[in-house]
Amino acid sequence: MIKINLENDKIILLKYGEKAWEKLNEINLKRANILSYTVAFVTFILLLIDYIHMKQGLWMSTPGYILLFYTHLVQEIGALFFILSYLIFKAKINSSKDLSLLYVYSFILFLINICAFTSGWADQFIHGEISVYIMSCTVFAVFFYLKPKYFILFYVQSFINFLIYITMTQDNLQILQAHYVNSTLSVILSMIIAITVSKMMERDTIYKYNLEEIVNERTTKLKESLETVQRLERLNLVGKMAATVGHEVRNPLTAIKGFLQLMKGKQSEPEHIEYFDIMISEIDRANSIITKFLSISRNKATIMNRGNLKEVVSSILPLIEADAIYRNMKLIADLNEVPDILLNEQEINQLVLNLARNGIEAMEAGGCLTIKIDQRNDKVILTVSDEGPGIEQDILDKLGTPFFSTKETGTGLGLVVCNSIAERHNAEMKIKSSSEGASFEVYFKITSPKEFEEVISAEWN
Repeated sequence: MIKINLENDKIILLKYGEKAWEKLNEINLKRANILSYTVAFVTFILLLIDYIHMKQGLWMSTPGYILLFYTHLVQEIGALFFILSYLIFKAKINSSKDLSLLYVYSFILFLINICAFTSGWADQFIHGEISVYIMSCTVFAVFFYLKPKYFILFYVQSFINFLIYITMTQDNLQILQAHYVNSTLSVILSMIIAITVSKMMERDTIYKYNLEEIVNERTTKLKESLETVQRLERLNLVGKMAATVGHEVRNPLTAIKGFLQLMKGKQSEPEHIEYFDIMISEIDRANSIITKFLSISRNKATIMNRGNLKEVVSSILPLIEADAIYRNMKLIADLNEVPDILLNEQEINQLVLNLARNGIEAMEAGGCLTIKIDQRNDKVILTVSDEGPGIEQDILDKLGTPFFSTKETGTGLGLVVCNSIAERHNAEMKIKSSSEGASFEVYFKITSPKEFEEVISAEWN
């Protein structure tokens, strides 16, 4: 049997458990049918023995034999009833889960209770033993596979009946106490065996009939984990590069830009001025890339304060709206009231602006950008949606990878920064795409009063 950790074991049992029990119930039905024939045959032999006892005069000397005969007669009639019921309603019982369970459970209840009566009542008038009931408990423990609650129900119910019978029939106190102890230990041991065997069979059945699906699911999760590790390694590489060269490159670029602006002011020819403008804009672009690098490589803990996502987003809506109007687009803001959370306002501004800019750049003129804030259960959700052509699946899988961009002048760092900000806020970002556009959703966990108190306490300390 495949070894798995307890958490994965629980997940697999929850997902495939019911299918496994359907298979085990089919086995139970076949075994109940076989056992009904066996019981009918064995009981017929016992009835012949009872007849011999009658001829020998044992019925007159020991009245318990008469009671044992009637017990065997009821047992034989019951076994025949189950045999005939299955033969007549075979198609319905096999096709209906409820009917098959009813058949199996009724058969078990009948047989274990008739055995409890045999040992607890009839046998006490003959030899005073309880072997029939103990043997029946053991047989059911290894012969049928049931959920623990049903085993407990059947054993406890029959054991209570057995205790009532034996208490009423056995006069010898020492024998009675011995029967109490032996029957209790037998029932407990049988329950443990029954539940253990059934659990093992459930797991074995799950792997027997769902192994390929489980392996494929595990392989998919392993690939996703590997991709996550690779992404984190790339982010770590970007961070190290940024920390190493970011500041060192920015200083000389600032000096170069200053001298270019100085030299531009001394130029009189428009052509030369245009060249200086191009060089200055490229330096600004390089500075922008370095800023993103430094944002990714931030080693200092982000300072979180109590804030409201709706208020933060509202403060930068004019900037986004101006950009949308400039490109002949519309902006719809659906900002609902939401609880306060722990956030860093500057980083949230950057997150929203990056997502909004991506949405605007993905649309043609006349498109509509929607920014929505709402609450679902214990999450505050920021959604930025566009009406662009959507994102193809192969591109969607690569989004958030450092340096990967579909834009000609893109750096491939915008979504990397967004993911980094989301992670620092303990939030989760999801991307949805269709032919009608793309949607970026960021799920922020609602902060509890205790967490707010801890932040305030940390600030005072």
